[in-house]
Amino acid sequence: MTTSRKTRAERLQETRQRLLAAASDIIAQGGVAEATIRGVCQRAGFSQGAFYTSFASKDDLLLALLGENMQQAISGIEALLTEPAPAGAEVVDRLVATVVGLGENTVAARLAVELHLHAQRDPAFSAPH
Repeated sequence: MTTSRKTRAERLQETRQRLLAAASDIIAQGGVAEATIRGVCQRAGFSQGAFYTSFASKDDLLLALLGENMQQAISGIEALLTEPAPAGAEVVDRLVATVVGLGENTVAARLAVELHLHAQRDPAFSAPH
């Protein structure tokens, strides 16, 4: 029985995802100000060196979180659009259910609000946001 070892790229991607998940949890609980690089690293179980291997700065992490959440929303809508076309009103019902489902994801909603507020307060973050 052989176990395949993860490639360096796979390990880096896993580290990045764990850091993103930790940041998302911290921001959802306490806001952007609570998501320090040190705190994110501690929550994810990595050193700050691992952080800087994945992200250039806290703003880079925040933009990656925003992009990830937007991609999830887009994927949900794309999945709806690629399903076999239902009859008339059912299309609208499915679209409404999908959009409502996006709004019911409280972590993603809090994250979006926190990132928007951070962009309002920080002009350097606002431009790429």
